[in-house]
Amino acid sequence: KLIEEINNIHGDILRTRLVDVIEKLVDDGSCKSIMGWMPVDKPTKQEEYVLLSFENFSIPMVGMYRDDGNGGTYYIGDDEESCISQYMLFVNAWMPLPDPYDTDGDEHE
Repeated sequence: KLIEEINNIHGDILRTRLVDVIEKLVDDGSCKSIMGWMPVDKPTKQEEYVLLSFENFSIPMVGMYRDDGNGGTYYIGDDEESCISQYMLFVNAWMPLPDPYDTDGDEHE
């Protein structure tokens, strides 16, 4: 959506540069807070904890994506069995976790 709004900006050079910067930030994970929910057909990095949304359960849970070479699947927490095989939960989206709490208090300045 953000890129659509930027495309309405007049000036090709500025618009192109903004789109390039935003795409780079999204690709390297630098802007987790604006990414929102991602569909499961765009899996997260392996062994990275994320928030999982389910098609058949209303409460999101922390889990991760693993690919064994035959296609990947999602796991809740550190479980050894997948969401589907252990709980019959169908993951429909994932979201990066927020950064951990900063005990230095820099966020309140």
